[in-house]
Amino acid sequence: MGLTKSQVETLNHYFTIRGIRPRCPFCSHEELSAEELVATPVIQGGKALIPGPTVNTLLLVCKRCAYVLHFSATLMGLDKNP
Repeated sequence: MGLTKSQVETLNHYFTIRGIRPRCPFCSHEELSAEELVATPVIQGGKALIPGPTVNTLLLVCKRCAYVLHFSATLMGLDKNP
């Protein structure tokens, strides 16, 4: 499921107030797509703790090379928006 309008606004605000212009670390392209919010399982001792704790993660995907960047949705305030 994609981001809501409110979540996109929160994401843009997060980057703007920090002076961040997201860029792909692989190809340096600046056009990234906010794709999904996912719950990433916590890994301990090489094994996923399922069921167990998760990290709410935003996936940004480079539109040129398809590299996927992961950001903490919780710290960005994205998982607080319906």
